Amino acid sequence: MITTHLPDYVDYLYKDGVRPVNIGKIPAMKVGYFLVFKMADLIQAHPGMEFGHRRSGPALDLLGEIQMAYMKKENITAPPSTA
Repeated sequence: MITTHLPDYVDYLYKDGVRPVNIGKIPAMKVGYFLVFKMADLIQAHPGMEFGHRRSGPALDLLGEIQMAYMKKENITAPPSTA
């Protein structure tokens, strides 16, 4: 069994919550520092992109760019990594 201890992140979620957002014309959910999309919405907005895996490439680069642009626009700063 794997367990995690994320009290700071859970505190952040309780304060900031989870809410729907629109990124351009793509509906998403903001969950803490992260954006969560439905695969069908991504494919509709970016036909021809392969979002079905997490391998390096154009789709993963695009998702990273969307995430970073959203965080910059909303003035969201993720905490430094402790890894």
